[in-house]
Amino acid sequence: MVGELLSENALYRLRQAQGVLRLADRYGVERLEANCRRSLEAGDPDYRTVKGILVAGTEHESTQLALPGIEVPAWLRGPQAFGGKERS
Repeated sequence: MVGELLSENALYRLRQAQGVLRLADRYGVERLEANCRRSLEAGDPDYRTVKGILVAGTEHESTQLALPGIEVPAWLRGPQAFGGKERS
């Protein structure tokens, strides 16, 4: 995840990367690794996201939302799912 943070605008995101590495001191390496995997899966590799997940203790939960009776969320189905018409 640190590599992802530093891949663009490295100087701007250096403090975030250092902050992520410091979280291992407080929460442990195993939790931090699991959290980094989760935030990368969610597409949000950001210090605040990483810290928030660690504080909440949800690093081992799935990033997929499961809605009962719905296989695909409505926003992925297109305008028909909302009763609207497609634009051409």
